[in-house]
Amino acid sequence: MKRLAAAIALAAGACTSIVEPQIGAGLGASCSVDDQCQGATCVDGICAIDCAPDGSCPAGTSCAQGICQVPLAAGFVYPGPVGQDALTFSFESARQSLGAELAYLESSFVDSLPLASEAVAAAEQLVAEGSTLIVATLPGHGPAFADLADRHPDVSVLVHGARVTRPNLVSFDVRAYQAYYLAGIAAARKTASRRLCFVSSVVTPSVVARVNGFVLGARSVEPEAVVEVVWIGAWHDTDPPVNGQARERRETLAMIERGCDVVAHALDNNIPVGTVAQEAANTAFAVGANVPTACELAPGRCLGSVVFHWAPVLAPLVDDAHRGRLGGGAVLEGIRLSDAETPLSFPVPTNLIGAQAIAAELDAVRTTLSNETGVGSVFDGPIRSTGQCEAATGTDPCVADGERLSDAGLASMCWLAEGAITFDGAADVPALVPEEGDCAPAE
Repeated sequence: MKRLAAAIALAAGACTSIVEPQIGAGLGASCSVDDQCQGATCVDGICAIDCAPDGSCPAGTSCAQGICQVPLAAGFVYPGPVGQDALTFSFESARQSLGAELAYLESSFVDSLPLASEAVAAAEQLVAEGSTLIVATLPGHGPAFADLADRHPDVSVLVHGARVTRPNLVSFDVRAYQAYYLAGIAAARKTASRRLCFVSSVVTPSVVARVNGFVLGARSVEPEAVVEVVWIGAWHDTDPPVNGQARERRETLAMIERGCDVVAHALDNNIPVGTVAQEAANTAFAVGANVPTACELAPGRCLGSVVFHWAPVLAPLVDDAHRGRLGGGAVLEGIRLSDAETPLSFPVPTNLIGAQAIAAELDAVRTTLSNETGVGSVFDGPIRSTGQCEAATGTDPCVADGERLSDAGLASMCWLAEGAITFDGAADVPALVPEEGDCAPAE
C-alpha cells in the first residue's frame, strides 16, 4: 500500500498543488484554522473541501463524510491466525467495522506473528509500503513497538495492553474484569457444587484482574463459592500435546473431575468451552471469551461469552491519528449500556435454561457499572486477598471497607482475591499469582 501525498494537485476548476507553508497546506494536512489551508477549509483538524454533488473528489482523495479526504493507510498486526485465534478474530472484526465506519480508512493486516521480532518486522514492511498508522494487538509486544515508534516519529502506533507509551504511541485496553464480574454472577447462579474454575493464561495484572473479577462476582451472589485457578503461562499452550490433548483441555478435564461445574478462561482460544461440550458424562457449564460465537461450541451449556468490541475503542484513536492530533498515553475503556458503544459485553445465550432471569440480573449490574468511572465498584472494599496483597502492602484487608482500589493498584495487581484456590496434588490451598511475567519480583 503506497502512501498518498498529503498535498493534492488541484487545477482547471480546482487549485494548484501548494506545499509552501507560508501559502497554505494542501488537502489532508493538519490545521486549526482555515488560513492554514490552501484552497480549502479546516474541517475538524484537517484541510478539506466538500465532495462534488456526484460524490467525486480530486485525484488521490476520496469522499468521506461529505468531504474530500486523503486516505489513511493503516496496518494491523496480529499474533495468531485470523481463522483460529479468537482474540485475533475479534480484532479483525473490528478492522472491518472501522473500514465501514471511517470511509477514509484503507487498512490491511498481517497475521500469525506471535514473536515480537516477527511482528515488528512485518510492521516495518507496512510502514515502508506507506502505512502511517500501525495497530499491534498483543500486549507482550509493547516494548518492541515502542522502539518502532521511536524509529518512526511520523507514524502513529496503537498497541493493545502496552505498559509503555511514547508521544506517538497509545496503549489501549478495556476493563475486561467488569465482564468477568458479570460472568462470575452468572456462574454462581448455575453452580450446584459451589466449585468454579478458571483456566488463566499469561501472568499480567490485566489477566489477574479478570480472575479476580470472576471470583468477586461469584462470591457477591454465593459467598461460599470457591474458584480453582490454573495458569497456562501463555495465551495458547505451545507445548506438544499429551495423549493428543492440549494443556487447556487436560486442565479443564482435571478440574471437572475435582468437582468444578463451571469453567471460565482468559485464553485466546475457547478450548475449555469445547471440552465442556464434548464431555457428555458431566453436567458442567462453560464461560467463553473474545467472540460472541464462543457459546456455539457448547449449546445450552455455555453461560455466556466475554466479548471484546474493539471498534468503539479504536475509532476515536484512528480518527485522531488521521487528523494529526494523536498523543501518547493510555486509554482504558469500561463497559457501556449501549450495545453499539460498549467495548465489551457478556451476552447470555437464549438457549440456556434460566437465561431470561440471569440476563435481567446482569443487565441491572451492567447499568451500574456503565455509570461509573475509573476502576469502579467491582473492586470496592472490603476485599481480602489470599495473602499476597496484605504481605506486600502491610494492610489488612487489601482494600479497606468503604475504599475503592486505585488505578495504580489495578495496574500493579499481582494478588488473587479470597476464594481463589489451587489444587496442590493432595488438597485445596489458597491460590497465589505466580512470580513471573509482569508479576515477577523487581530486581
